[in-house]
Amino acid sequence: MTTKTEAASGNEKESPATLRSPKYPFVGLKTAVERAEEFYKNEGRNAAPIKALAAHWDISPTSSAARQTAAALVHFGLSEQAGSSYKLTPRALRIILDKAQDSPGRVAALHEAAMYTPIHRKLWDRYGANLPSDHTLRVNLIFEEKFNENAVARFISQYKETLEFSGLRSGTLSGVDPIGDEEETPMDLATDPTAVTVPRPKPTPGEHEVLRSKVSSVLTMRVLANGEVTAQDIDKLVRLLTLQKELLEEEPN
Repeated sequence: MTTKTEAASGNEKESPATLRSPKYPFVGLKTAVERAEEFYKNEGRNAAPIKALAAHWDISPTSSAARQTAAALVHFGLSEQAGSSYKLTPRALRIILDKAQDSPGRVAALHEAAMYTPIHRKLWDRYGANLPSDHTLRVNLIFEEKFNENAVARFISQYKETLEFSGLRSGTLSGVDPIGDEEETPMDLATDPTAVTVPRPKPTPGEHEVLRSKVSSVLTMRVLANGEVTAQDIDKLVRLLTLQKELLEEEPN
């Protein structure tokens, strides 16, 4: 029996004129975490093929829903492909195994998962937790983000569910917000009373943040992009960073 969830996808066949929407998860974050929990319950930290995962999720292994659900976990950074199989990421394990709902680590992992998909991050940078009306959001997605009009309603529903579950929209998990603060402190005020907050620069119009990582107590690095980022783009960035590292190593102390 084919259900609605088996017939639709974040990258489904769309019409008119088969306009492809930006990539987004097939399901919201709540469902993705539930699927990751079922993955862990049956496979632990081991990699598993899509056929096994479909059985754990009670989905036909030949249905599009099986592939789309597995892809959704990847979109949220909850799993990664290992050859023809999938394996849970440290982020997924943090969410699954850290049972304290207000744990800073779990909260941060949920926030990061919610914003892992570029189009999610782009909308968050634009609207934050205060989304406009569905009509305004629909128009923006169709004309600014090039969504197929037949996919917009599903995406809006998924995005709102993701914000709610992660706590970003309601603030119910706001013990730590690694993506939404306007200011950041370069050092812990408790250990450095002279430390001051500094403004966090916002992306310029058309840009979205791909990555933000705290690499030391005084340094946070950000990667901004003005379009959808592909695996090939990441490979190029890695090569550029490697070259930059070599140049820095050659500089006299």
